[in-house]
Amino acid sequence: MKEQVKLGKPTLTVVDAIAQSLAIGPVLSAVLLASFVAGVAGSAAPLAALVGAVGSICVGWVIVLFARRYTGAGAIYDYVRKASSGSLGLFAAGIYFIGFMFLGGAGIYLAIGFFTQLFFSAYLGINIAWWIWAIVATALVFAFNHFGVTTTTRTQLILTILAVLPVLIVALAVIFQGGVAGHTAQVWNAGNPNAGNLFRGVLLAITLFIGFEASASLSEETRDPKRAIPFAVIGTVVIAALFYLIVLYASAIGFGIDNIAALASDPAPLSTLGGTFVGGWIAPWIDVALIVDMMAVASAFMATTARGWFALGRHGLLPNALTTKSQYDTPLGGNVLVAVLAAVLVVLTLLFRMEPMSMFTANALTGTLMISVIYILLAVLAFRLVPSSSPWQYVVVALAIVTPVLAVYGSIIPFPPYPANVGVWCAVAGVAIAAVWTMAGASRVPVSEGLEAGD
Repeated sequence: MKEQVKLGKPTLTVVDAIAQSLAIGPVLSAVLLASFVAGVAGSAAPLAALVGAVGSICVGWVIVLFARRYTGAGAIYDYVRKASSGSLGLFAAGIYFIGFMFLGGAGIYLAIGFFTQLFFSAYLGINIAWWIWAIVATALVFAFNHFGVTTTTRTQLILTILAVLPVLIVALAVIFQGGVAGHTAQVWNAGNPNAGNLFRGVLLAITLFIGFEASASLSEETRDPKRAIPFAVIGTVVIAALFYLIVLYASAIGFGIDNIAALASDPAPLSTLGGTFVGGWIAPWIDVALIVDMMAVASAFMATTARGWFALGRHGLLPNALTTKSQYDTPLGGNVLVAVLAAVLVVLTLLFRMEPMSMFTANALTGTLMISVIYILLAVLAFRLVPSSSPWQYVVVALAIVTPVLAVYGSIIPFPPYPANVGVWCAVAGVAIAAVWTMAGASRVPVSEGLEAGD
């Protein structure tokens, strides 16, 4: 065991922790997934997002129950290991960090490359292959994560703000102008004539929040982590929920609740709304916001994944090279591995002549499914942490189980077509790999430290 190896001094603030969690794609989700929610929930898409937000807040509360008690770079791994058995913690780590690699550790660079190529070709007449942009993005994200954790979080905060601003400008412009036919409360009514399948919409809406617990990986480097991390987790879910509700409401009234099919079929709905309610000049800035946000997503995923591997390495469960630190006290070994795996995925996509967005879709679904499984496991274990004096928390934890279960159900029923079906089978393979890895490393897992009293 190599528990004595530590990352840098605890210097991060609550703002830094929020920056880490909030970087997990609010604009990416709003631009790429919001139209999907509208496609199934119809004009009730804002209601679907609201219900999904409530469920995600419940999952966030589960993370809070653990974060108040345990700290460590391993985050989910440390939570499960300390609250149950070492073997279960190892299994959880395998699922979680493999899932993170699929969701954003590597797959996100394919999307960055694709959209950057489109942007430069459309607006500047410069046609550089997507894979070159993907490699450039990988190098930049590595730099963000190499030169100190403060550099990482502050860069993510700046990128997230820059990404959110043009989207908010469009959404608020639509709202202030009343959309195409004025404001309406019908979007909050599941029974309105233009509503679709609210249940399916909620399932998709839940996926908007996947990864909000990323700040937990920074607890070892954060001041007063047992207070800062819980605040960051819940704060992130609430901020993201408000952002999604604003964007989805604006989208619904901007297209008109009688024309919601146009929203669902529009590949760039926010650009369309921007051209109508703000001006044509905003369209390229929406595209830039998407790329910038994906860079923030990639940085946050690298930070979380690299620290998870660092924690596993110091316990002797992964090669010792993953405990190597840079002179800036960042997990050099983990950052290098994330960058290498991202480059490998780019090469494989080229070799097999795959479409980068098809590969990204498959990777994203793989990661979403695997992380949802961990949410379920954490929620089950969280029943042990609920104080007997707070029976309402049992209800919250129960809802935290239901929420990711529904997300998984909605992702695989009905069974998705290509390329999403590849993501499902990759998730199954990832769980199997985690199980085999657990059996191979079970004897080396640190003994569970047991439950600690909560704050």
